[in-house]
Amino acid sequence: MDQISLKNFVEDAYKDIILDWDNLLDRYNRGDVDDSEKFTVEGNHRMNLIFYILSNNSIEKYSGTSTNQLSLEISQQTNFDKSFIKKTLDSLIDNKLLTNNEALFWSH
Repeated sequence: MDQISLKNFVEDAYKDIILDWDNLLDRYNRGDVDDSEKFTVEGNHRMNLIFYILSNNSIEKYSGTSTNQLSLEISQQTNFDKSFIKKTLDSLIDNKLLTNNEALFWSH
């Protein structure tokens, strides 16, 4: 199978999934979702945010900054809302995945 055929195969295989996801996002943006769908969309956003933080070494890069400042830095680099970033960072701290003793760092 050449690359073009493989690309077409993958696009066809995921077409319905992508269409369903896009429809869910549209309904989420209109506020027309149930709690389960809301958690699904927000969980996906949170996963993407944490992936961004990890892949860009954001905790290490901005070590010594507050969660407010880190939230601002990340929001300026991404499409994520500052309050959503802050809420996610606070959750990571509350769950002891991040430590905030004068500087943020990953817990070991």
